[in-house]
Amino acid sequence: MNINKAKNNQDSFFYKIMAIVALAALAAIIIIIGLSSSGKSNAPAGTPDTQPTVNSPADTNGTQNTPSGDDPGTPDTPNTPNTTDTPDSPNTPTDPADTTSSESGDDPSDTTGNNDEDSPSYADGVPTEAEMMEKYKGTILEKTEDAGQEYIDNIIFLGDSTTYGLKAYKMLKDGKETLQVWTPINGTLSLNRATIDRIYYPDTKEEITISETVKKAKPDMMVITLGVNGVATLSETQFKDAYVDLIDTIKKASPNTKIILQSIFPAAKRYDTTKGIDNDKINRANIWVADVAKECGVKYLYTACALLGEDGYYMNDSYQNGDGLHLNEIGFEKELNYIRTHAYN
Repeated sequence: MNINKAKNNQDSFFYKIMAIVALAALAAIIIIIGLSSSGKSNAPAGTPDTQPTVNSPADTNGTQNTPSGDDPGTPDTPNTPNTTDTPDSPNTPTDPADTTSSESGDDPSDTTGNNDEDSPSYADGVPTEAEMMEKYKGTILEKTEDAGQEYIDNIIFLGDSTTYGLKAYKMLKDGKETLQVWTPINGTLSLNRATIDRIYYPDTKEEITISETVKKAKPDMMVITLGVNGVATLSETQFKDAYVDLIDTIKKASPNTKIILQSIFPAAKRYDTTKGIDNDKINRANIWVADVAKECGVKYLYTACALLGEDGYYMNDSYQNGDGLHLNEIGFEKELNYIRTHAYN
């Protein structure tokens, strides 16, 4: 009797323990489910826990690409004459408006540009040849009889990419092997660095300064065409000072060299004036060039007037090589003919 009673008590205790364990397990399950539901409710509705990576059609790396597109702030480089010259001849010249080598003046912090008080806007259009002859009599080269090819063959042409085209288009004696064109190896020269940068001296195939080149060559006559880059960035003072410095450098190196400053060529109507170069600025700068020539006692060649179209403002479209600024073969023939018929006697 006592044995059965004890056994019943043990069974009852066992069932109670099992019930407690079962309740505890159930409670634990309920708590886990509750915590899981609470964690999901913290995310915004409709937002998956893990965002998928969005690929562009051409992307295989699992990241979203940004379309490259065209850089609207990078101007197209105008076409210039192609050349296959070896290192003894300059490569295709760079765009005169290329800001990577722009004429920004000696002081890199100078942002005055053409807004200086000594740089009034030129609002009267293109001055005629007659007007220039009257204003700069004794400085400007007037019309003469044709001096002939021998006269052209005696000239050294120093300048930027608008001068380099004489070589690229084989306009001078010996064509692309001519010794008459002086520019840096890249085919262009900035006015405000003309006495600093090294130019390619074709006689010895050296890259030396203009001072060293003139000392070696002692040219009889030089036609200098510079400043098309400078019209976009240089003030009148900076522009003129740079030209005066160049002339002084040449005179010291070769006192007997005849120096002719040639006007900057006009731009054609198609030229992209957003690059900072336009004919109003060119016209104004051509007055500065004439002023410098008069001040320094050298000659001025107003070739720009011979390159104008019927409107008397833009370059004749048939004279430009497609970019609106550089001359083609017809344009260079026009230039050389003007030089021959406005000779330095």
